[in-house]
Amino acid sequence: MDDEKEKRSGLRSIGHEIKTHAAAYLILAAFSLAGLVISHLVFPDMSIWIGVVGGLAFGVYAALFAVPDKFL
Repeated sequence: MDDEKEKRSGLRSIGHEIKTHAAAYLILAAFSLAGLVISHLVFPDMSIWIGVVGGLAFGVYAALFAVPDKFL
């Protein structure tokens, strides 16, 4: 029972974090996807996983600078 309560509590806290910082996470998702697509267009022979990591790094960078007071 306690394990189930902890899972619900964890999901609630994740949901609350996303609701309170929606703009930052939206920018993170958008720029991560854009970074993945752009890096694949620039380097077509690149592995998809390298593009995912690069896109995520680009997304974090964009989110930190777009809404610095609202991210993490």
